Amino acid sequence: MDYLRFMAHCSGVYRQISNNLSTEMLNLLQQYYSILNPEVRMTLVTCLKVMRTKDNVSAAVVLPVFLKLFRCKDKDLRKFLHGCIVNDLKDLNKKAKNNNINKKLQNFILNLLQDPNEDASKRALNVMVELYKRCIWNDEKTVNAIWTGGVMNSNPKIVASACRFFLVLDYDYQSESSESSDDDAMDLLKHHKGSKLTKAKKAYLERAIKSQKRKEKRKNTSI
Repeated sequence: MDYLRFMAHCSGVYRQISNNLSTEMLNLLQQYYSILNPEVRMTLVTCLKVMRTKDNVSAAVVLPVFLKLFRCKDKDLRKFLHGCIVNDLKDLNKKAKNNNINKKLQNFILNLLQDPNEDASKRALNVMVELYKRCIWNDEKTVNAIWTGGVMNSNPKIVASACRFFLVLDYDYQSESSESSDDDAMDLLKHHKGSKLTKAKKAYLERAIKSQKRKEKRKNTSI
């Protein structure tokens, strides 16, 4: 493990070796993430994060693997990955929108929202919501993805989180990095928990989406 940490921090000097090493670490995580020792798994993730900071490995390669690791039954790891993904995308879109990586990851997260693993789908939704709140992914595609993958999800907990995004329109930014429960959002849906949304509820949420878009448009115009 010490060797991996050392090579990660020296990856800017030994680029060829670090490229081979990052490929091996990514393959190891993709194939054996569910059975790896938690300490070893965290070390591999941390080393890849360091390499990403030095821009020695592509975000298009690393971030999909980090998203896949949301399936791990490791709360600390999921929280750490959440921060890595959000901060990396923030840096990638700081000067201008990086449409190539954004499009690829939006599609990946949309698929992950349908994952049978509740931890993975809920954390994927939290990432997308936080990116919207940070004005990193605040486009129509993100809103539609939260609607399609969240509100229309078969899991009532995912539906609750997505509904909260649309119903709580006037909010200050708060990090979604915690694994806190959405009891307050669940209250909004308890009258039809486990069932499909009614036409009236769907119409109400569609109006909420339009209202949210108008609000963001006014906000961007005033800046």
